[in-house]
Amino acid sequence: MTVKKTMKKLFSHFFSGIRGLVIAAAIGVSIAAFVYLAFLQRHFFSYRYIAYTIAIAAASTLAVGWCNQHYIYQRLRFLAKKIRGFTIAIAIFLSIILLINIKIEPFYAILPDTSLEITFNTPPLPDDQEGVRLLLIETGQGFVPYSYLEYHGEWERIFGNTIFSPNQEVAVNWTGKVGTQAIIAFRKTNFSQPLTVTWNGTSQTQNLQGDNKEDLFFRTNFDIPWYYFLPFIVSFFVTAFYLTLTALIWMAGWNIPQNASAAQHKPSTWLVFALPMLAVWLLVLLILWPGILTNDSLSIWSMAQTGQIDDWQSAFYTFLIAVLSGIVPSPAFVLILQIIIFALVVAWGLSILRTNGVPPFVLWSASLLMAFFPPTILYVVTLWKDIPYAIAMLALTIGLFAIVASDGKWGTQHGRWVMIAIFAFLVGIFRHNGAPVAAIVVLMLPFAFRKFWKPYASAAALSIFLILLVRGPIYDQWIVAQERSGQSNLIFLHHIAAHIDAGTNLTTDEEQYLNQFQPVNDWNYSCCYVGNISYDQDFNRSGFLSNTPSNRKLAIDLFKRAPLVDIRHAFCAGELSYQFMNNQQCWHMKSLHGFINTHPGKENWIGNVHNTGISEASLLPGLISPLILALRPFGIFDASLVFYLRPAFWLFISMMASSVLVIRRQNPNYLVALLPTLGQSLLLFLIAFASAFRYYYSNCLIGIFLLASIFLPQKDHTSPNNIK
Repeated sequence: MTVKKTMKKLFSHFFSGIRGLVIAAAIGVSIAAFVYLAFLQRHFFSYRYIAYTIAIAAASTLAVGWCNQHYIYQRLRFLAKKIRGFTIAIAIFLSIILLINIKIEPFYAILPDTSLEITFNTPPLPDDQEGVRLLLIETGQGFVPYSYLEYHGEWERIFGNTIFSPNQEVAVNWTGKVGTQAIIAFRKTNFSQPLTVTWNGTSQTQNLQGDNKEDLFFRTNFDIPWYYFLPFIVSFFVTAFYLTLTALIWMAGWNIPQNASAAQHKPSTWLVFALPMLAVWLLVLLILWPGILTNDSLSIWSMAQTGQIDDWQSAFYTFLIAVLSGIVPSPAFVLILQIIIFALVVAWGLSILRTNGVPPFVLWSASLLMAFFPPTILYVVTLWKDIPYAIAMLALTIGLFAIVASDGKWGTQHGRWVMIAIFAFLVGIFRHNGAPVAAIVVLMLPFAFRKFWKPYASAAALSIFLILLVRGPIYDQWIVAQERSGQSNLIFLHHIAAHIDAGTNLTTDEEQYLNQFQPVNDWNYSCCYVGNISYDQDFNRSGFLSNTPSNRKLAIDLFKRAPLVDIRHAFCAGELSYQFMNNQQCWHMKSLHGFINTHPGKENWIGNVHNTGISEASLLPGLISPLILALRPFGIFDASLVFYLRPAFWLFISMMASSVLVIRRQNPNYLVALLPTLGQSLLLFLIAFASAFRYYYSNCLIGIFLLASIFLPQKDHTSPNNIK
């Protein structure tokens, strides 16, 4: 009886009952299955790894059971019904995002066997020369040990490689499990050496002759049916859902002390938060004086000087450049103002957080992160419209956060609704895609805060009026030259090209229409960049851009004809919106920096179009190479950022942070601050025609700000942390 009571007590310590045991076991087994499928499984069966997996399943079941009973269930019960539903729903959504970003592995144990044969004849060679060197065979889940191969011919092992002697016929055979791609590597030879690799009867032959200090890789892709991936998908999703749900509830329950000194600071003391940014960014400008100017930058600068302005690069931004360069005719002056405004906007945002009780160490950490954020170090001294656009997006997000944190009151005081209108106007005018983002945000405010609908309706009306006024009468009669062309045509071109590449049937009239710009058989489609076509020297770019109605109609007709083509294209072209790891197509990012040359002693950061008379004149030339060297590990100069600098990563952080605040303060309106970055990402997902980092740069800035907002204290007794 004593043993029975002890076991029952022990059971109740971990599980609330049979139902709790079943739930914990399901999650525990899923965690173990994910660990096995992602890290332990190989192309051969291993009892040791199976034992590890069983041990992980048992330990995970106990841990999950204890966590559910003593933590998760209690906090979920405390939450209001709507917030509880939101918590579960957002955990599901974030888990789907994580699933998209991970490499999905097949279950090797149930895959059919794959046969490999490598054949070649080594020629007679001098005694001091080796034959063929096999370096590795990789199947997607590890390397095939040399002892697992069946050899026909003389060979020996040297330093982990298999070397085949000259003057013989060689065959190497293997049968086993292979994932989505197999890689076989050989060292190149200084003599002619044809070699054939055959997978499941399909052969490819290459000659190993080349620089014998280099390697030759045979890469073979395999089509694996979707159901072999299901065990990984299910186990990862359950694991990610549970961990995300636990993280959300845990962070929402942080007992963050109120910043009692926040109200004691003088109004101007928030300016000190700008000092780290001003110091770092001004130093970078001195190093890269008079600033980074790409060909796009020089085009804007030239238009600003001549007055022949079009709206391809934002006429409003060009007009601002014209005004500022009329005061001081140097891009450095414009960039100094950009640095000051940028730093002040960030410092203002941190002051909003301080007023709402965020601890000082978090504020200073955010200031330093902004100052040293690798892409910003170069972007802040670059003359691109995307930088003031990103600053305006950040300012709009800060304003929305202040409104939400004050339950709507902030925007009604001291005419601050005008600030919101100006921020929205700037978002809508600096970039063409900004207008719908700004409109969605300001039109939503009167509905989210109905008690104060009048000032927010006024903000919406004013911002939309200003956007329409500038883009309409002012552009037509004052600023914009007659050669204005809509960038929407590039969107149409990209989708049309996707259909041509996919083989969508064209009518005779449609094919004749497209052939006048370039024969459709010569279109070089890439979902990542429309410029492969639009900047092709044989493509009649100006002719296509001047036919907006026809282009729009054709794109819509093709979408109706084969909608899946457009959907596939959007998921590929819009990868930067949602993908921060395991990028399948658009891993190569454009516009990560404006350097033309980064080689030591040959650094060049000013373009060569338009005779503007502007050239590099570094005031600290000895720091140019160290600056480039410091930024290189982040992938900035390799066109592929590390994952934690990618826009989709910071969008994920933003969603996570906003969700934590919704749960902590049990107020869904905290999602309002997420609207600018989420709206922009969704829009670019649909219309992106280039995998350009600068289009998404504001996601990073907003993500850093919202990350700091996670440390917002509980507003009152409604926090789940107050559970006794």
